[in-house]
Amino acid sequence: MRRFITLGVVLGAAMAMLSAGSAQAAATWTANPGASYSNGTVTLDSSAGPTSYETNDLGVEIAPNDTISFDFTGPCAAGAPRLYFVVDGTAYNTWDGQSGGCGELNQGFEDGTVLYTYTGAAGTITDAFLVNDTGTPSVITISNLVIGGQQVALGEDPPAPTKDDCKNGGWEEMGFRNQGQCVSSFAKAK
Repeated sequence: MRRFITLGVVLGAAMAMLSAGSAQAAATWTANPGASYSNGTVTLDSSAGPTSYETNDLGVEIAPNDTISFDFTGPCAAGAPRLYFVVDGTAYNTWDGQSGGCGELNQGFEDGTVLYTYTGAAGTITDAFLVNDTGTPSVITISNLVIGGQQVALGEDPPAPTKDDCKNGGWEEMGFRNQGQCVSSFAKAK
């Protein structure tokens, strides 16, 4: 009987943690030509034309007066950088309704933080697009996307390599002289 009570308490605690709003499920992001992701930063290079980094399964709840913010490096001009997003079928842009689009202090300058106050109805953001389509080729990086106080993961970095990655020629791809050198480097790291 004691075992079942303990199991019930553990399961109950786990369910409570899940329902208490633990971290969102990771969205699947797509990098269009000119876009890439690495180490928490999205790069939008529009030298070959407009580009975006997008998802259709963001799943973030938003309410009226919630803020959306992100940091950027690069120019702020002509509607970029911006987050284009869809809440329950209605589209919004962080550029819209902003003094100067990227915020009055950032307009025409490089680097800053976009801060947008959402005015629509409460709902769920499904589609989201980080966009660089200024018309003038530029490179913009975006990081630290926060929606309604919730940090949003912009992608997943590949897992750190392990000694198993030394096999089947992996040692060459990692820049080692041979498989033994690769394996011993992981042993030394411990």
